[in-house]
Amino acid sequence: MGRWTGRMATAQLRTIQPTDYPTWRQVRRELALSDYDRQIVEEVTASIEAKGLQQPLCLGVDADGGVYLTDGHHRAIALMNLRVRHFHFQWFRITGRRARIEHTPFPYELLDR
Repeated sequence: MGRWTGRMATAQLRTIQPTDYPTWRQVRRELALSDYDRQIVEEVTASIEAKGLQQPLCLGVDADGGVYLTDGHHRAIALMNLRVRHFHFQWFRITGRRARIEHTPFPYELLDR
């Protein structure tokens, strides 16, 4: 059985905590300050415009039900900038010091908390 891939409204990213940053505003600020990161966002934006999202974002769910974007910050910013309506993602469960890739549907109800 392969990794489960889901589809989610891009607007839901506002309810998902970006890892390594306290807010999405801070993600935007930090990526804009770095020439390297700014170039990546520009390249990813052009790619998404031309071909759509080619690699799903990765979400992690911790033991308390917190949902985090763990991989794909540049892609997430590009999706938000382009106002893409939906994106594909994969997810894993974080338990202690381990992460387990999930093969079951994502618990969308966690986003309503």
